[in-house]
Amino acid sequence: MLERKEVHSIESGKDRTDFWHTDITFMNRPAMACMLPSVAVPAAGGDTMWSDTRAVYEALAPSLQTLCDGLAAYHFEPHYAQAVADGHGNVWEDKKLTRLLPATHPVVRVHPETGRKNLFVNPKFTLRIVDMPEAQSKGLLRLLYDHVTRPEFVVRYHGSLGTLAVWDNRATMHFGIFHYEGETRVMHRVTSRGDPPVGPAQTPD
Repeated sequence: MLERKEVHSIESGKDRTDFWHTDITFMNRPAMACMLPSVAVPAAGGDTMWSDTRAVYEALAPSLQTLCDGLAAYHFEPHYAQAVADGHGNVWEDKKLTRLLPATHPVVRVHPETGRKNLFVNPKFTLRIVDMPEAQSKGLLRLLYDHVTRPEFVVRYHGSLGTLAVWDNRATMHFGIFHYEGETRVMHRVTSRGDPPVGPAQTPD
């Protein structure tokens, strides 16, 4: 069941999301799903792309799947952490936050409803792989990011006035394309509560 906590207005170039990410992975319980109704759209541009992280995982070489199945990664958002420290934007799931520490999530997330595996790292919020030297962590994450953004895994969506985009945050990564300079684009994002991500090592065979 979706629980609406607030409606966040995303307006033109003020709230840019032109980077690949999965929403709010820097929290211990990232969002389950998001809804994005189109309130005002430019004549052209303002598209959003999604990557299917289940298909991404299944296209990895079996040996790379096995490696990733046993890994975890740190996720963090320094701007939100600073806002929390300054006393702004510090209420999450009805609890007041006083500091934000990195969240640790499995690199491969098992979807709680389908039981299918999904790659669960993203360039915006994933800091590094746990217990891996920094250079090796960067190299592995770069390989995974190059893989997850390949065209065969990506769909591109252009909203029109009144349309509604809905996505499963547990099985996708997305990118809001900023190519509408001088145009008006307003979206109202509603985010639902989620569960702590669970990896293959935490689930029964």
